[in-house]
Amino acid sequence: MLLRETIDRLTVNTRASKLFPLRPTIFFEPEVERCPVCGSRLKVLKTKPRELATLLIGDFVAWETKLHCPRCDLRFGSEQLARLVPKGGKFGYDVLVYAGKGFFLRCRNAKEIAAELNEKNIHISTSEGTYLARKFVMYLAVVHRKVQRKTRAYLQMHGGYILHLDGTCAGGSAHLISALDGITEIVLENMKIPTRELRSDNSLSPKH
Repeated sequence: MLLRETIDRLTVNTRASKLFPLRPTIFFEPEVERCPVCGSRLKVLKTKPRELATLLIGDFVAWETKLHCPRCDLRFGSEQLARLVPKGGKFGYDVLVYAGKGFFLRCRNAKEIAAELNEKNIHISTSEGTYLARKFVMYLAVVHRKVQRKTRAYLQMHGGYILHLDGTCAGGSAHLISALDGITEIVLENMKIPTRELRSDNSLSPKH
């Protein structure tokens, strides 16, 4: 019992909200000092703050220094910061994944997601949480497209696949058609098809 209470107390005290009660400031600089094209020493272009949030830190201020090459006019930012947060975004990739999984895997609503993130010292509105969940799906779709060749090679290496097709819809909305391999359970494709196309397109009807 004492051990359990000690572990729970340590868990609470190591949350981002406890570790960083005040919003910390972190400085980011480019990892290169010379232009990779001409070899010239880079010069400071500008330094500006960004209000960001990640699961590891919570809300924080990032001061990023950007450099440029006076000869090639190339610009360089911090690769470390780019790996944490999307360009022009406020919330880190880890927050985006957390929101997406919360909505689509743990069946949490926007209010619950916002409350959970608030416990992690990430202040987010319900509309922002919903936007991140949708953005998560878009990122997932892009990655899915990029690995299609690898997926095809993987399935061929294992002797092919058994195609399963299924569809679902809510009321008169479009049907979400999913295709997956029955052996590996890898989702091969997702597509929304308007109801009227299902009714009018003979190619989608069973052949007799």
